[in-house]
Amino acid sequence: MKKNISIRLMLVIFSVILTTVLLTSSAMAWFDTFEEMYMVDAVDSTVQQDIFQLDEIPYLYLKLPEPAFLNFTITWWWSPSGDDYHTFDFSSGDQELWISLENGYSWMDIVEVGDWGVTAAFAGTAGLGIGQTVFSVVPEPVSSTLFLVGAASLGARRFWKKRKAA
Repeated sequence: MKKNISIRLMLVIFSVILTTVLLTSSAMAWFDTFEEMYMVDAVDSTVQQDIFQLDEIPYLYLKLPEPAFLNFTITWWWSPSGDDYHTFDFSSGDQELWISLENGYSWMDIVEVGDWGVTAAFAGTAGLGIGQTVFSVVPEPVSSTLFLVGAASLGARRFWKKRKAA
C-alpha cells in the first residue's frame, strides 16, 4: 500500500515538473533523448556492458544533454518474467547519473536470468527526454560447467551400473 502511494506521489511530482517545463518553454525545443544511455558495472564507470553475471549489480548510465540545475529522473525496469520495478531520482547540477535497482530493492532478491529492459525519462532544466536500453543476466560459467560435469558423472555411473547388472 505504501509503495503504491509513493509511486503515485512520484508520478504526480513528475507530471508537475513536466507541465511546468512545457508551460515555460517550447515543447519541441525541450524534448530530447539522453546523450548517452547504457548499462555499466559500477558507479563512475562509463564502459558499456550488456551482459552481467548473476552476482553482478547492473547500473544504468545516463548522460543528460546538458548539466541540469534541477532534474527528476524515473526509470522502469522489466525482468524476463515481466515483473516491473521503478526508481525515482532527483539531482542537481549533474549531467551524468548512475542508477541501480539497489536504490529501493535488493538486486540479489529480484535478479533473474534472461533479457531485462530499462526505460528512463527525465524532466527538468535540462529539458525533457526518454530512452530505452536492454541487458542480459546469465548464469556464471563455472556454475554451468559444474552442473554439466555433475550430470555427466551421474549419467556415467548409471550407465556402468546397468552394464554390470546385465
